[in-house]
This record gives sequence, structure tokens and C-alpha cells, in this order.
Amino acid sequence: MTADHQSGLRIRLFQTFEVALSGQSVARFEAESARALLAYLAMHPGRTFRRETLAALLWDADDAASALTNLRAALRRIRTALHNAQSGQGHAPVEFILADRTTLTFNLAAPVWVDALDFEARLVEARRHDHAAVEECRDCNMLLTDALALYRGPFLADLALDIPAYEEWRRSESERLQRRALNALYTLGEYAFRTGSFEEAKAIARRQLNIESWNEEAHRQLMRVLFASGRRTAALAQYEICRRALAEELGVDPGEETQALFYRLLAGESPMPRSVGANPYKGLAPFGPGDTEVFFGRSSETQRLYTAIVEQGVAALVGASGSGKSSLINAGLTPTLRGQRSDGYVQPVAARAGAAVTTIIEMRPGSDPLTALDDALTKMPTDGAELPDALLIVDQFEELFAFSADDGTRTAFLDRLLPRAAAAPRLLLAMRADFLGEALRHAALAELLQEHAILLGPLSRGGLRQVIEDPARLRGVTFEPGLVDRLLLDIGDGPGRLPLLQFALTQLWERQMDGWVTHEALDAIGGVRGALARYAEEVFTALSPAQQAQAQRIFLTLVQPAGDAQDVRRMATRSEIGEELWPLVHHLADARLLVTDHNDRTGDTVELIHEALIREWQRLQAWLELDREFQIWRQRTRTALEAWAENPADEATLLQGARLLDAERWLGERSDEIAAPLREYIAASIAAQERRSQAEEVARQRELASVQSLAQAEHQRADAEARARRQLTWLTFGLVVVAVLAAFAALIAFRTQQIADTERDNAQQIARLAMARQLSAQAINAQQTDIDVALLLNHESLLLNEDAKERAELLLKTDVDPRLLRILHGSSGAIFGLRVQADGQRVQAHNEFGNILVWPAAGGAQQTLLASDEGEPQGVLMEAQSRYIATWRGDVITIRDAETGAALQDLDAPAGVGLQKMAFSSDRSRLVSFWDDDLLRIWDVASGALLEEYSMGEYATNLARQNIPVVVTPDGHVIMLVDEQNNRPLIVLWDVQVDQAFATLPQNHTDEIHQVSVSPDGALLATASYDGSVRLWDIATGAQQGEPLLGHTARALFAVFSPDGRQLVSGGADDQVILWDVATGLPIGPPLRGHSNAVRAAAFSADGARLFTGDSDGRVLEWDAGMIHELPGHDERVRAMLLSPDEGTLVTAGFDKAIVVRDAETLQVRQKMATEHQNSILNAGYSPDGATFATIDAGGLLILWNTATWEPRHVLRSEVQNQLLGLAFTPDSRRVATGAFNGIVAVYDVATGEPVVEPFQAHSNGWAMSLIFSPDGQRFYSGSSSQTIRMWDATTFTPIGEPMEGHTNWVTDLAFAPDGATLISAGYDETIRTWDAATGEPIGEPFVGHGRPVWGVSYRTVDGSPALISVGADGAIIWWDWETRLPLGPPLRTGRESEWLRVSADGRRLLVSFMGPVVEVIDIDFTPWLERSCAVANRNLTATEWEEYLPSLPYRDTCFPTVE
Repeated sequence: MTADHQSGLRIRLFQTFEVALSGQSVARFEAESARALLAYLAMHPGRTFRRETLAALLWDADDAASALTNLRAALRRIRTALHNAQSGQGHAPVEFILADRTTLTFNLAAPVWVDALDFEARLVEARRHDHAAVEECRDCNMLLTDALALYRGPFLADLALDIPAYEEWRRSESERLQRRALNALYTLGEYAFRTGSFEEAKAIARRQLNIESWNEEAHRQLMRVLFASGRRTAALAQYEICRRALAEELGVDPGEETQALFYRLLAGESPMPRSVGANPYKGLAPFGPGDTEVFFGRSSETQRLYTAIVEQGVAALVGASGSGKSSLINAGLTPTLRGQRSDGYVQPVAARAGAAVTTIIEMRPGSDPLTALDDALTKMPTDGAELPDALLIVDQFEELFAFSADDGTRTAFLDRLLPRAAAAPRLLLAMRADFLGEALRHAALAELLQEHAILLGPLSRGGLRQVIEDPARLRGVTFEPGLVDRLLLDIGDGPGRLPLLQFALTQLWERQMDGWVTHEALDAIGGVRGALARYAEEVFTALSPAQQAQAQRIFLTLVQPAGDAQDVRRMATRSEIGEELWPLVHHLADARLLVTDHNDRTGDTVELIHEALIREWQRLQAWLELDREFQIWRQRTRTALEAWAENPADEATLLQGARLLDAERWLGERSDEIAAPLREYIAASIAAQERRSQAEEVARQRELASVQSLAQAEHQRADAEARARRQLTWLTFGLVVVAVLAAFAALIAFRTQQIADTERDNAQQIARLAMARQLSAQAINAQQTDIDVALLLNHESLLLNEDAKERAELLLKTDVDPRLLRILHGSSGAIFGLRVQADGQRVQAHNEFGNILVWPAAGGAQQTLLASDEGEPQGVLMEAQSRYIATWRGDVITIRDAETGAALQDLDAPAGVGLQKMAFSSDRSRLVSFWDDDLLRIWDVASGALLEEYSMGEYATNLARQNIPVVVTPDGHVIMLVDEQNNRPLIVLWDVQVDQAFATLPQNHTDEIHQVSVSPDGALLATASYDGSVRLWDIATGAQQGEPLLGHTARALFAVFSPDGRQLVSGGADDQVILWDVATGLPIGPPLRGHSNAVRAAAFSADGARLFTGDSDGRVLEWDAGMIHELPGHDERVRAMLLSPDEGTLVTAGFDKAIVVRDAETLQVRQKMATEHQNSILNAGYSPDGATFATIDAGGLLILWNTATWEPRHVLRSEVQNQLLGLAFTPDSRRVATGAFNGIVAVYDVATGEPVVEPFQAHSNGWAMSLIFSPDGQRFYSGSSSQTIRMWDATTFTPIGEPMEGHTNWVTDLAFAPDGATLISAGYDETIRTWDAATGEPIGEPFVGHGRPVWGVSYRTVDGSPALISVGADGAIIWWDWETRLPLGPPLRTGRESEWLRVSADGRRLLVSFMGPVVEVIDIDFTPWLERSCAVANRNLTATEWEEYLPSLPYRDTCFPTVE
């Protein structure tokens, strides 16, 4: 049963029995019994029935033989009808019913869709739905809506037989399916009511009553909905309707619940009063002894712990951080030991030596574990009570290892704690599992853990469900349907999830409405994983800048880095934090991020409320990462300190050069955090450096003295030899001395300056790197909220950061839609209309204040074309393709030139009558408007004359209150939303020429329609609705065209056609823009990403190549609307997509066994061919000369096609190969090689189709999945799922050398660099590797950056430089620098799992296939990233932003020089 409801055999069983094949109705069967047989079998696919069973069910014959005869006749009729339909459509016959002499089976593998089965499958999916993030899937009520769309009425209502057995089956199935439909409607109705969607809830209740008029629950729901929507009289009247229906159908009165509701409504009281108690959830705080009532999910663990303490007297509770150890002790064990749980949570056991636990003392080791232990032991009973009656609980036991206690302290602590004498108190240790390795190094502790450890694992899903539901149940609060399952999915399966869940539940409780916890509330807090981080960020951002800096110091003080283990929280004293910061500590404690305490020994203390804050709050993680540089330096320096301590006389162990420079920097910045021994070590290093400097200075002085001594000696010698020439000699000698001294002084100065420059450069480099890292983090965080700021910070980080790998990491994390061209700045209010001038030179917008703004298309500052007065804002009518703009204020309507804003004509508007809405006709010659006096007026734009007035009569009231505009078709019909029927919006097409409605569209939308637009040819109507859908309608027939366009996760606010009518763009309150292919109804690429608020307007350029969208923040974004081309044409998954060598033809092939040939320029289909393939086509390829095209399939078949005629040249099958996957032609196009799943490779002569060599085993333990010949044709390479590549002689096909190893998973694709010397391989291990093609040796490091397997790789020249282009299963396409092996820019993210990539010769056209029938052609104009980021941001960082993000650097223009 593999078909969808658009292909294969379709069987409808609800209301009327219908059979269609590939969309065409199958002729009615001759006998009703044949139809019933097909229906019965279709409802039981894959189930085998004996013929006698079916005959007895469907025929009331006197004997079994006659019944079997009738069965054979009915089977023959079914098969004949289906075979005739298949042959009439040119399809190969498919057996839908498998038959032998004794049995019949409906073929489970046949392409069949049955509405009743699909209906049930969708209901099951809704019940099991895991509720992924709202931007990735529809929630369960959408699944139920889809299911109910299939339920057209009773099951087989038109297929009754006078056969008791059959009728009993049909009746029971009908009742069962009807009950499921009613249950689904009830769930949808509840959801709609709780979320305030009263109109939808009303429609659902009425549908329930249409199915079952006496359904009392539906009547009550309708009463509640009517009352909540302000229609109290209608709600009370509904009670009377209910009473009559129950009396007529069942002869009973309404039940007590219905009567109670009636009297509540009669008294004007709320229909659903519900009071709730205190919040039962604990946020990040552990459960305490007083929380036993609401502590659920750990009964078995409490039992084990209770038994261990009572019977054995000792236990060690070991679990991951956040597994609930403290809560289990406080709210599970402790109350049980004290007899405070009377709910049967655990079963009593006999106590050790018959004694009960009467005293419980709790402690934590902290930073001074010995003192903490002494304090705890002093609290033990001293009045003669036996110590075995006492329990010592050491919580947070990992603090003994995480904090700064030395081994001696730890040993002393354990020696005092662990002796297990009979008189010792009972002992319970609670420790984090990631410190278990440290604990096992101590013999006595290891012995205790081995014998008494109780491992606390993650809660089961059942336990988690108890944690979520049971506390709420005690308070009378209910979770919306599906919400608990969504919470369970969101928290995942890892450790440490309980604190996040409790925090999210606490937040949800605070948002519960009238006793209901809603999906909307979960979205609002950011889901389970986002709730804590969002809340912490809200608290932090509300602080002043000075307080934020102080908060950073506080949080870093409260975290202890833990090496290879997770960082841990630590307790700090008031003196450690500082008096000046303590008021802020109180504020953060009030906000529940910190917890404060006080005891006599340490005074006031503070710590993080939970370690989950460390894991989940990204800002804190970023601080810790920056702080980690200091921690790493300190640890490394401590290691060096140990070497120096062993031999203090060895100055080689002291810090020197850059390491000493780092030490001096940290000593200056964080001296208080550097221990005395380390400070002494740094001081010794500085002293040694000074001694070396002094020694060097002494040596320089000695050298100078030596020079002076030599000069003196030379002077004396010269004086003795030639006194006669003394004057001249002295002069010459003096000049020599001066020159020598000057040279030496210059040398000293140069060396000193060189050292200073090096130290300064090192310091500046470190500072630049730290700032670049911070900018990178800020850029990534800003991507979803301020894309222009993110781009500019990204730009500055790349300029500052000289670390190539960190630059690459930033680029790989950068997520900018490749279609985003530019951000237009300047509007201070929401954008409500957009227009592109006919010549494309300027873009216009009008905002909520009535201002008309203009941006030059080529770039430049925004200008105001027309400003609204400061009083009442003017109204503006601006349409994308109109040459006019209409503005109005009060009674005055002004027609303006859209290019200049100049007033052309004031219309003679009626005085004192309010304007409701208006629109231009399609030829822009007329203006149609609707007024408060219920008249529709039509004006001549050129003359301003009033041409016609029409009374809207009965439609006027509803037309006035609807939000959508009037829309005019090219033939003069006015389209408007004018009424409501059955609680759904109704669209009426009004013909102004005859003053009456001429068509009414089906009421398929379930919520208000916000906008209506007409295609340029006037054939189609598009509606955007608050139900999140966009629908297309045929104006001539009023029928909906295709399925609804579903992609928005919130209200759809507009739908606008492109100028050629081939594309449609929609925008919504989910901040998304979606491009749609009008012909197919499919989205063109993923949603356009860049807006951070509701998108309200859109306009195409006249050629349709560019798209402009505006949002509620006043931001206008420019997009490349023609970059991505969606190519339908296949019915199943496409596996191959290729350009011919001359790039004039594009061919696709796939699982549907078909080949589609297109013109590569226009992308229009030339022909679609059925093939002789009986199995899915898995690969295809062109010969280098373009004369041959090859396809291979999963059945081992190879077909060579003549591309001149597209007729098969050869159809070949190897006897020894199974499924074919690898394919490659020789460079001369004379041979073709295929690789199979069994690792065998076969090689054929293209001209003759004969094997060139015997098939050979290329890989014995893996698939031969990627093949390639060297450019010179001398060698052949095969890549395998066995992680290796083999090299072969391309003439003899004998192996050369050993297998090439390096990949750790499948080798998925092979390519060559143009010189033929380098082989390139892509791998399922997420890497790309290069190899010496002659030796098979790996070259350099792999290309790393994909987060999923790499499926394709190509070598191309980009901007004159060699580059690789790769595609991964993560949907990312990455351009790589060939020399550095690092990305050239951010990945192009397709938004879908990709598995095929081919690239045009110039690297500017990408062919990409996904795991489906639609493929994409992506046209790329590759621009260097630094240039593109500036072009998109379209501005510089402001001085204020610069001060915020780069305060230590002088301001400069980020991208564009400032014009003075």
C-alpha cells in the first residue's frame, strides 16, 4: 500500500464507493457484490482470506459451490476493470489482488490508497505525534484536521447488500469509524476553544451534530463557544435545541452536566470555572521534605534506597547531574524514613537491629570538607541515643573532588567518614556519576561504591509522564491533547533533563489558562530546552550595563571548571562575592537564578540554583569559554611550576618570551585568582628576565668599554708613529670612534625596539583573537533576530581573526539565506505595502504612519516620497504593478503619480461617509471603493468622475467588518469576502455590471481570510488565511485548485502573484516568506529566512527576478526570486540529475524508472520516457562526448541510450552483478564501467555492448558504489562501502598497489582535479579527502565541515581560483578553498536532505536532488563573502553599535565609506 491519494489505485469508501487509477475514474463494476469484495479486501491489505470465507460473507447462496462461483465471477470483473484501466493509460499491469486456488490477498506492495485506512493512519499518527519544533512540523490538531478532511460521511453508505454477514461488518465498521471521527472532532474542538479560536470550535461542534444530532457533548461545547464569543442568547437557545434532539431521537432529557451548564449560562457565569492550587512544580530547586504530595516517578528508586539504608545502613546514590538525586533524598527517602508518607509510596522493611531512623543530618563537603564534617557530626544526638538511629547524608559528594581540597584533606575526610563500626551512624552519599573515576582512586571509598552503589538512571517515559501529569492532576489542571507527548520529545533521552522539565513546567503553570496548560504556552517559553535559557536571558538583559558586568563576575565565581568532566557549581561566601555585589545577588536570587543561604560558620552564601543553568544558558557558556582561556593558562603554568619547584636553580624551567608575557597579563588582570605559589613563580620568572636583561646590558656596556679601549690604544699608537700628522690623525680617529659608537648604539636600540614590538604584537594579537571570538558568538546569536547586525559582526570578526580554522568555524555556523540580496533600512513603522517602479530603479513602501518611502534600487539612502501629517495618518493604497497611488484622509481621496507622489486628481467623495476599503481595477483606470453607507462606488481615475454606485444590500454589514480588501479581476468582476456560513468565511464573486453575485467559492478556510489577490491573467484567485493556509481558486469555476499551500506555522497574512503568474509569494506571522510554484503547488526551496517579525507585504520587480518583502519592524528585504528552480516531473525519488557535456540538455532519472529530458536553458521538458527498467534507476551518466547516456538500476540492468534519438542502444545485464550503483565512462567515451552492491565491477564496450573483461571482484566486503577513470584513461578507481578506494590498470583491470585507506565509512563519490594528478573522494564519514593519483597516498588533511555524510563533490574554478563544491546529507552545499581546505563562505542550506550534486563547468549552476521526486536547479552568482555580507547588510555598524560590540577599537566604517 504505497501510493498516495494522487497516484496509483485510489479507493474511497466514505459516503460513496469510488475507484480511480492515476486520477482517472475506473468504470463502475457490473455487480454490487464485486464492489463489496474489493472494498472488503482493500480494508484488509496483506491479509490472506480463504475463498470459502469471502464467499460466505458476500453471497447468501444455497450452497457453497454457488457462492464460490459468484466469488470467481466478482474477482474476474474486478481484475478486468482494473487491467482495462491500466492498459488504457499505458501502464504496465499491476496485480492488486493476489489469488491462488484457495486464497485471496490484497497486494500489500501494490500502489493503492484507501481513504478509510489513510484516515485511521493519520489518527494514529496524531496520537503518537512527537510534536517537533513548530518551524519544522504541524502539530497534532493539523494531523486531525487532515484526517477529518477524508471523512466525507458514513462508511460505504451507498453499498448495501441484503446479506446479513456483510451488513453486520459494514455497520460495525461504520460505527467504529464514525466514533473515531467524533472523538477527533471533540479533541479539535477542545483545542480550538482553549486557544480562543471560537469560530473554529463552533464549526467543529456543528459538524459533530451533523454526524450525530443527539451528541450531548457537542451541544455542550457549542453552548460554551457561543457564550465565550459573546452570544449568550444563542448559547441558551442551543440548550433547547439539545433538549428537542434528545427527546426526538432517544426519548430522554439532557443530562445533569448539560443542565448545570445551562443554569450557569443563564446566571451569566463562566461556562468553565476552575480554581487551581499552588504551583506543584519546582523550577530548578530540588524537591524538599514538604513536597512529598507532588513528588512522582521515583517510587521504585525510593524503595531501593529506603531498603538499603534500613537494612544495610549505608548506600551511595550515583547519578548524572540533573537526574534528581537531591529530590529523591529530600522528597522520597527522608519523609519515608520519618513516616511522613502514607500513600503507599514504598513498602516498610525491617530495620537494622530493630532500630528506626530518628535523626537525619545533611551536609555538603564544600571547599572545606573537614570543617563541614565536624559541624555535621556535632549535630548527632548526644543524649544517650544510639548513633545507628541517625542518618548522615552527604549530598553533592563530588565537591570533595571538584574543589581545591588536596589529597591529604580528601584522605583525612574519607578516613573520618567511612569507618563502618556498629556504633557508626547510617551513611548516604549522593554523587555525580562523572566523578566516579576520581572516587574509585580511594580504596575504602571504592570498596563502599562497589558494594553499596545505587545507580540512578534516567526516568522512563512512563515515569516522566507521571512527573508531568500527576502534580497537575492533583491541582485539577489538564494538559492540552498531545502536549505531554510534545514535552517528552522535547526533553529527549539524555541525562540531566529533569531540571529543564521542571523549569519548563513551572513556566507553563504560570501561563495556564482556566485550568488548561496549552501548546501556545509552550511555544511562548521556547520549548523545554529553550525555556531556561530564554528566562535567564530575559533576567540578564533587564539589568543595566553596569549590573550586567557585575552579574558576569558573579556567575563566573559560582562555576568551578572540572577538567574533562562537566563544570560544576560552587558555593561562594558573601566576602568572596563582595559587599558591592551583594544587592545584585539578592536580585538574582529573587529571580530564581541564584539561591542564598546563611550558617554560623560561613555566614551568607550564594550558589547557582542548578547546574542546568551552566549547560543550557548560552551566554554563561560563552563567558565560561572566554574564562576557560585563563583556566587553561593557569593549569599549564601550574605544571611548569611543578618542574621549577623540583629544581629551583634551573632557570630553564622559568617562564620566558610569550609565555611570560601571558603570565604578566593575567597577573595584572586577575591577580586575586592566582595562588601565592603561582604568583611567586611568575615573580621569579620576571626576576630572571630582569636579570637576563641586566646581564645583557652589562655585556653591552662591556662591549662599549672594549670599543672605547681599542679606540684609546689606536690613538696612542697613531700619536707615537706620526706626531707630525697629529692634527689630522686625531680628527680621523675621532670620526671613526663616533661612527663605531653610533652604530653600536643603533644596534642596541634596534634590538630593544624589536623585543618591545614583539611583546606589543603578541598582546595585540591575543586581544584581537579574544574580540574576534566574542564577535563570532554574538554574530551567530543575532542571526535569528537582527540579520544585518549579525552580518556586520561576522564581517568584523573575520577581519580581526587571523586563525584560519576559527574563521572557517564561524563561516560554517553562519546561516544566511543565499537568496537574500539586500536589507533596506529607514522605515520606523510596520510596512503595509510595497511597489517596484516599472523601470526597476526605485522601490517604494508605505508604512503604518501613512508615509511613502523610496529606496534607489542600485543602493543608497532611503528617502521620503510623501510624509503623512502628524495628526490622523493618511490611508494609502499602493499596488505592486500600479502606476497610481491613492491616499485618503477623512472625505478626501487623492490619486497620485506612483513615481513622483504628485497629486493628479481629487475624487468627489461623499461628505461625512467613512471609507471602508478600495482597490484599483486591473487596468488601473478605475478605483472601486466601499463606504459606510453600504454603497460600492466606482470612479474614473483620470477624470475623477463617479461612474457607478451599487448597493450591497444583505452583504454590506459583513463586508464592512471583514479585514480583506476589495479585489478587481481583469474582466471587471469584484471579489470580496462578504458573508459567513456555517462559521466559515464565504467568498462571493460580485458582478458589478448586473449588480449581483455570480459565484460563491467553497468554504475551505477555517479561519478569517486576511488577503485576496488575482493572478495577472485573471484566471486564479489566491487567498491567505489566519488558519495558516494559502489556497488557489479557479475564478471561472469557483473550484479550489489543488491542495492547500501549507507551510506557515502561524497566520498567513498575504499571497501575491509574480508578474508572469508562475510564482506566488506568501508571508505570515511566523516571520517566514514562502515562494510557491503555482502550477505544482510546491514550495520553491525552503522558506526565505531573514525577517524577525511578521511579514506583511511583498512586491515583485517587473521581470519577476527580484522580490521585496516588508515586515512589522519596518524592515524591507530584497531577494533573488529566480535563484532556485523546482523541477517536478517524476513520481518517485530522483537519483540522478545531469547536464550534457555541452550543457544544452538536462536529464533526470529515478525510482519511477522514467527519464525526463529538458532544455537546460529554459528547463522546459522536451520528453519524458518510460524505460525497460523494471527496478528503480539508481544512477545515470553521460559519456564525455555526449553521444551516450547510461542508466543502471536495482535489478542489475544497464541501458545505453543514443542521445540523438533517445532510443536504447544496448540493454545489458551481467550474470554476476546484482543491484548496480557505480557508473563511469572512459574519457574517450568508448567504455563504460558499472559497480554492484556485491562489489563486482563489469566493463562494457559502448559501441558493441560486449564485455571488455570478465567481471571482477573489486571489493570483497563492500559495495562498488563510486567509480571513475583518470583523465588520461590509464587508470580506474573504485570506491566502496568498505571504506577503501582501489586503483586499477584501466587496460587489464588488474589492481595497482594496496587499497587506499583513510575514510572511516562509505566512499560515496570520486572526482579528479583537472591536472589528473589528484583524486578527490567524498565520504559517508562527513569528510572529503585528496589522494596522489599515482601512488594512492593521502594528500594533506581532509576537508571537514559537513555535519552529515557527504554525497557529492566537484572541482571547479571560482573567481579564478581552484575550489571544491560539495553537498551533504545535512542539506548544506559548501564551497571550499582548494589550497587552504577551508570554506570560502557560509554553506548554502537547501533545508532538505540532499543526495546528489552536479555543477556546471563555470560553477554557477548547481543540480541538486533530495530524497523525493522534485529536484532543484540553483543559479549562483558567487561573490566573496566579505563583499556579500556588506552588500546584504547594506550599512555600517553605527557608532552606538560599535561602542557596544567593539569598545576597545576606534570606530571605522564597516563596509561603506561615510559620505561627509
